[in-house]
Amino acid sequence: KSCREKSSFNNALNEIESEDPYGRDFLSYYVTPVQRYPRYPLLLRDLNKRTPNWHPDKIFLERALVELESVNKQNDNTAQRVKSLMMMETLSNELPDSYEILKFERQLLQIAQVRILKPKNGMGSLYLFNDIVLLTQREKKKQIPLFQIEIESFRYFNCRPNGFSITVIFHKKQFVVAFLEDNDKKIWMEAIENLRS
Repeated sequence: KSCREKSSFNNALNEIESEDPYGRDFLSYYVTPVQRYPRYPLLLRDLNKRTPNWHPDKIFLERALVELESVNKQNDNTAQRVKSLMMMETLSNELPDSYEILKFERQLLQIAQVRILKPKNGMGSLYLFNDIVLLTQREKKKQIPLFQIEIESFRYFNCRPNGFSITVIFHKKQFVVAFLEDNDKKIWMEAIENLRS
């Protein structure tokens, strides 16, 4: 039944697109209003600046500006959440089938590509979620989880053995992770410290 509904939906989209005089697809129309929202505060600020204080619409311009900024923040938060969910879905597909990464309240906050120096050499990713830290090692198109630690329990030694790296002890095993870029490390470390505080 769902395949039939999907096909019906796609057919309806194709029909709408074929009748469009400008040759645009449905999604471009669907996204356009959302893309315009960030521009409206610029227009309203300029209009408000040029409107004299005695004008009866001045208060409404100011109120509209506050409301638009609130809507823009909500749109940004929603866009970030959708992006996070899409990245988590991709990650979920690359992890072993038995490994569950998707949870209702879980959000992906930061990813850093890293070189794993210990326990064995290889490339990997260090993921920071709102509740856990996950280290994976890349193997072809898959990622193998090396550790998953809750934020409250995550402890690391900074700049060990060098300025680009951190050392983590998990179940009496030492993991040495080197960030590929100094800025990547800085962003990741700031994100985890902000989360903790």
